[in-house]
Amino acid sequence: MQGEGYDFCRLVIPLKASGLSLSILFLDFCCLAFHWQLSVLGHIYNSMNQLAVESLSKSFDSSSKVLSSINFTIDKGDFLVVLGPSGCGKTTLLRIISGLEAADSGQIYIAGKDVTKIEPKYRDVAMVFQNYALYPHMTVFENLAFALKIRKLPKAAVADKVRQTADIIGLSKFLNRRPKQLSGGQRQRVALGRAIVRNPALFLFDEPLSNLDAELRSQMRLELLSLHRKIGATSLYVTHDQVEAMSLADKIIILNNGRQIGPARPRELYDDPPDTFVAGFLGSPGMNLLKAVTGDEGTSAIIDEGISVRLDKKLPPGRRIIIGFLFTNRAQQPDK
Repeated sequence: MQGEGYDFCRLVIPLKASGLSLSILFLDFCCLAFHWQLSVLGHIYNSMNQLAVESLSKSFDSSSKVLSSINFTIDKGDFLVVLGPSGCGKTTLLRIISGLEAADSGQIYIAGKDVTKIEPKYRDVAMVFQNYALYPHMTVFENLAFALKIRKLPKAAVADKVRQTADIIGLSKFLNRRPKQLSGGQRQRVALGRAIVRNPALFLFDEPLSNLDAELRSQMRLELLSLHRKIGATSLYVTHDQVEAMSLADKIIILNNGRQIGPARPRELYDDPPDTFVAGFLGSPGMNLLKAVTGDEGTSAIIDEGISVRLDKKLPPGRRIIIGFLFTNRAQQPDK
């Protein structure tokens, strides 16, 4: 179901006894007046936009589109997360931006330059993969230095850049080890280091933490966020993990069947989801959705079980709506 098919009301009811608050979102089945604004860029680009994507579409067959008219920008130093379930098109989007896949239509600008038809090696991007993609026969030093040697930098410059990067990622003591001698978290840091050492215009992350166990994944999220703040890298990160998206992102784009929702601030999407998909998908736990019908006076709604809920605005009587219940922890005020 698409967001433009709904009318939204919002109601917050504090539950003092339990220390919880109840947020209710009313999604109107019938009203077509909802105006959820996507980030349509037009042709406005400036020096602050490290990445601008305009009207990007992709299909692998004639029956369905993997991506449908995707539009967004990333300002210099920002961290944008593309979030969505498996098969929604997020990795395809990343591959198109990196140049590994061709789009059917649309334009891609990196640092103000149109790179839509340019080969990957000339796009000035660095990609961090899900499976680390390290050279197993090389040491950490040699893995970090590889891209610099390809560029034929002087040995002294290569050694200097590698050691600076090793300090940033905390692996200065492991430069002589090979990947098999490292933990999963250390291997992922080497993969990050290989991207950092190149100093690209744009970092692309393809679910880089999904191979790690839960505890290590949580640790690496903190390290990645700290690293981002330290070097100020412009980053595009794709994931299906909502916790990663909510904790890392400056802004989030949600993809659903190749269609874009956002970009928007994580809290904005969580507190005021634009449609039932986002309401049920984003957050842990997600929003509970129940069918209801507005009462005779239009100021309340009746849930199937006969429970009446007061609305914060008047709606036409007998209208079918969805009520979303979102429970969040709140500090309980001490009794005076």
